[in-house]
Amino acid sequence: MTLRFSSNEGTLRVGHSKMKRQLAALPLGVRDILFAEAARRTDLQTGLRRLFEGWGYSEIVTPTFEYAQTMEIGAGPALLQEMYRFLDREGQLLALRSDITTSVARIVGTKLLDQPKPLRFYYIANVFRHEEPQAGRQREFYQAGVELIGSERPEADAEVVALTVRSLQVAGLNNFQLNLGHIGFFKGLTEDLALSPSEVGLVRAAIDRKDAGALRSLLLSLGIGERERRVLTELPCLCGRREIIEKAHSLAINPRSEQAIKNLAEIYEYLDDHGLVEHIIIDLGEVRGMEYYTGMMFEGFVQGLGFSVCSGGRYDDLIGRFGQHAPAVGFALGLERVLLALDKQNEKPPTAQVASEVLLSNHAGQRGLALAETLRGKGYRVEVEVLGRAKDELLTYAGQKGIKYVVQAGEVLKIWTSGRCISRDWMEVGEVEQWQA
Repeated sequence: MTLRFSSNEGTLRVGHSKMKRQLAALPLGVRDILFAEAARRTDLQTGLRRLFEGWGYSEIVTPTFEYAQTMEIGAGPALLQEMYRFLDREGQLLALRSDITTSVARIVGTKLLDQPKPLRFYYIANVFRHEEPQAGRQREFYQAGVELIGSERPEADAEVVALTVRSLQVAGLNNFQLNLGHIGFFKGLTEDLALSPSEVGLVRAAIDRKDAGALRSLLLSLGIGERERRVLTELPCLCGRREIIEKAHSLAINPRSEQAIKNLAEIYEYLDDHGLVEHIIIDLGEVRGMEYYTGMMFEGFVQGLGFSVCSGGRYDDLIGRFGQHAPAVGFALGLERVLLALDKQNEKPPTAQVASEVLLSNHAGQRGLALAETLRGKGYRVEVEVLGRAKDELLTYAGQKGIKYVVQAGEVLKIWTSGRCISRDWMEVGEVEQWQA
């Protein structure tokens, strides 16, 4: 169509159209969140916030960006690759928040050394990672999690695992499990093998893939002795209930691996006290996770999803890199992944606009606006008309939006609901709920 215009005019139109498309587009990995989806996210956040505070956790808010060298502390090779880094106008290298635990560790290690322990924090915030967008994970996504700082006891580990289970239950999920492992067992098995960090990484990745053949070939190529090779090859298969702990204990080859299994057994017993072991799978092939993990670690899975919805673990050495040493344990769940799991579980469409309950005409005046405030104070969602539409147009709009009541507030109050008009004299504030009857 633009070819029919003069060259200059056509160029302007083409340029204008291109600019509009650019202005409407979003970068890969971010998206707008609207209507019911935004409301569901808020509801989820509200439920989690109430849960965390009920367990004695206080909210902590960390900066959206920090010095890059701060965010890089404790990060593994993958996370280092995924960070968004940029220079500010002073030429300082900064990074968007890619992991909230690191920021919490900085705060505790530099500002909260004199605070009585344990410290309990929770957060709900967005993080940024330059990774391939996938179901339930964009390059900007939201996490909710807790950090329990100052205790190295298994009761603390069990509390964090138990709170993870309660979080998934509060979200409304069922048919989920936490795969509970202990990185200390793997590190104990490999600490005497004289492997380079990159070789240890290869072994860890092969165990994570649970490919026994490839793992066996790799261990042979690295010259691992028969005993250690046999135990490492069994790791991907050490998955099950309580009996796995006993089997792993028989495979421990040094004090570090023995201590890890003893610690895992204690945590499991405390989880039994919490009445939550039905959600726990012992998985000593669980060696993924943050590089800073030092003890028990876990991932949470929901039936029907091929990726985890949450993860956590103990990180006793991270806070000490910013200041005084303090043991710590925590977890985070991905809000988008939880919402996706809920959609699959309930088979409900993800979005439908949330309706207001009351639409008040623009002829409300002072009394009408006071009524709106009263209704809002009682928990109603109230819209006040701002387009000057007549009654019939308001009723049409209410039907489109699913608004339950339309209030035409002049000298006489008229209330419309489901196509039926209820007219009455002006109500006093105390009467506002009577028109539902």
